Amino acid sequence: MIAKIKVAREKKNVLIASHRGCSGGNVIQNTIPAFENALLQGADILEMDVIRSTDGKYFLFHTDQEPALLGTSQRLNTLDSGQILSFSLHNCIHYPTRQKVNRLDDILEQFKGRCLINIDRSWGFFEELIPHLDRFQMQDQIILKGHSSPKETEVMQSIGSKYMYMPIVSRQEDVDRAFPLNCRVIGMEMVFQEENSSLLQEANIRKAHDRGWILWANSINLDDTQKLGGGHDDRISMFQDPEDGWGWLVRYGFDVIQTDWPMLLSCYLRK
Repeated sequence: MIAKIKVAREKKNVLIASHRGCSGGNVIQNTIPAFENALLQGADILEMDVIRSTDGKYFLFHTDQEPALLGTSQRLNTLDSGQILSFSLHNCIHYPTRQKVNRLDDILEQFKGRCLINIDRSWGFFEELIPHLDRFQMQDQIILKGHSSPKETEVMQSIGSKYMYMPIVSRQEDVDRAFPLNCRVIGMEMVFQEENSSLLQEANIRKAHDRGWILWANSINLDDTQKLGGGHDDRISMFQDPEDGWGWLVRYGFDVIQTDWPMLLSCYLRK
C-alpha cells in the first residue's frame, strides 16, 4: 500500500480520503458498510475515528456524536466495551437500527490488504494502541495522525519506521516541529482558514515534496462556518465551481484531499 503513496507523488496524482467512510440513509459513518461504500465510490484512503474503552478495547466512533448516533449524552470513552456494545446506532434520519458500534479489530480484518487506512483521534493512547495494531501486520497500510505533542512524539520516535505517521499542522510552528521528527513521517495534514496562511508558503510545500512527503488537505464541511482548507471545500466544488474548490487544492500541490463525497471528487479528478 505504501507504493500507492509513492506513485501518487511521482505521477502527481491525487489520492481521495473518505471522511468516516461514506454514509447516508441506513449506512452509518465509521462502520464497515460506510467504508465499503467509500471504496465503491473511488476512495483510496479510509479515514476513521478510534476510541478506547475503559477496559482497553478499541472501537470506531467520533466522540461528541453520541447524541446524534446513539441517543445518549454519555461519552463512549468513559464506558467499558460491554456498555458500548449495548447501544444501537441511529441512522442518518435518526431512526434506531440493529447496528452496533464497530470494533476496530473487525474493521482491520475486513480491509486488510485492500486500501490505505488513516486512524484518527487516537493520539492520546498511541502507547497502548500500537502494540495492539502489531497483531494485524498492517504497517504498510495504516497511517497514524496526531499533533506532534511531546508524549506522542516520544512514542512515535521510539518505534522508528514501524508505522506511517502524519502530523496535523495548523501553524508554522507545527510545521517547524514536524520536519525534524525522527520517525516514519510520510507527510502533513495542513489545516488552514485563509489562502494567505503561512502554512502555504512555497518553502513548506517544496521542502515537504523534496522529502517525498505527501500533503493532505480537507475539503469537508463540518458546519457552515469552519474552514479547514481555506474555503476551497466540498460545498463550493459541488454547487459553484469545482475549479475553485477541489481544483484549487490540486493546483496548490496537495496530494490527498479528504472529502465527504468521494464519487464526485473521483469524477472531477478523472475527467
